[in-house]
Amino acid sequence: MSNARRERVVHYGPVAASQIPPNVARSTGRASTIEGPPEGLTRRALLNVLETFYRRPIVYLLPLVLLTALGALTALNADKEYRSAGVLNASAGSLLSEITDQSPSYGFERPSTVTARNINNLLRTAVFLSTVIDEAGLRDEIELGVLTTDEIRSSINAKGSGDTLVSVSATTAVPEWSQALAGAAIHSFVGYVKGQDIADATVRVDTYQKLTEDSRTRLEEAEAALEQFLIDNPDTGVVRPVLVELEAGRLATAQRRAEEALQEAETNLTDARLARDVAATVVDRQLRILDEPEVSGSPVGGLRDKVMTVGIFMVLGVILSAAFVTLAAVVDRSIRIPSDISSKFGLEVLGVVPSARRS
Repeated sequence: MSNARRERVVHYGPVAASQIPPNVARSTGRASTIEGPPEGLTRRALLNVLETFYRRPIVYLLPLVLLTALGALTALNADKEYRSAGVLNASAGSLLSEITDQSPSYGFERPSTVTARNINNLLRTAVFLSTVIDEAGLRDEIELGVLTTDEIRSSINAKGSGDTLVSVSATTAVPEWSQALAGAAIHSFVGYVKGQDIADATVRVDTYQKLTEDSRTRLEEAEAALEQFLIDNPDTGVVRPVLVELEAGRLATAQRRAEEALQEAETNLTDARLARDVAATVVDRQLRILDEPEVSGSPVGGLRDKVMTVGIFMVLGVILSAAFVTLAAVVDRSIRIPSDISSKFGLEVLGVVPSARRS
């Protein structure tokens, strides 16, 4: 034998006799060695994972079974929810709005997209949400703690469909609540837009209303002053003093100017009221309620949502089980094939003795 020191390692393991190569490596003055078939890194890792799994399959399948059961339990015990939705048509304008210069500007976005976003943004405000709650008649439920404002806010959603259609829906545990909230959200938004569009006209109406009342009061005072002067200074056919004539003329002029001011104020008031009515008509034209929400007779989701819930839990179980198997294979330091000895200990395998079972 060669003077070089050689260690012999004999592997006793579940290796079939067919794994022993029929040929022997060529002799080079050293002891002959038996070489195993080349093993790829990916193939070896996969075999290690599979072998680790088949050692204790029940243990590694336990996360999958538990999560699947948890998913089924969650799907069966899920609270039933009912959805009610109404449809709002949000047009960009009309002939009347173009004539009265009341047409809104949507830019490059669709009217349905802008309207749905405005509704969702308004629902985040406390004032608008309070209006919706009062419109739906759920103020008592809020005070009793049956519902919260956050639950109501999250239950209502507006979504654009096409160019002009906006669907406003509400999803709660009670069908009547869903219908009331969806309808209240639609009507409250229409009322809000009306209030914004006719705000200036309303201010003008209030201003001219006060001005009209003041003009009427001044006219009554001017008429009373002129009447009292004529009573105190009756026309007897005798030429009256100049000062009396001048005072009579001044009072008559004040009465005439008061009448003119009253007529002008009444005209402006009529125009302001007409502008307010036109603005409200334009809003009704731009925002039309096509479908009112109805009470839903069946809960949302149903079998499809339950299957999806179970499927999600099953996928999580598969991922968790695969992670456990992979981790166990990585930390496992067992020697399975002859090449593991060379890679782990740097020793040369001279032979492989298959395990023999007694008959």
